[in-house]
Amino acid sequence: WLVSISPVRQAYAYLGFKLLQSRDLVSLTEDTLKIMKDLESSSIPVYSCSGCTFWDYVPMSEQLTADKVDSFTQRTKKTK
Repeated sequence: WLVSISPVRQAYAYLGFKLLQSRDLVSLTEDTLKIMKDLESSSIPVYSCSGCTFWDYVPMSEQLTADKVDSFTQRTKKTK
């Protein structure tokens, strides 16, 4: 999914890899890390929501910020 034609799938793959990394369950290759780094600064629009009322396209770089990714990995640790 990280190299999918769908930016939404790429974002989900990115978050999945970050989650696995946060749990020390995976060691990523340099190629994978480079792709992930490129996604962090990508201007490709992805469909995003904030709560129940706001739906819009935003640049992937705004969705994959360190704060948002860290918040995601911390929230999911509770469901481990």
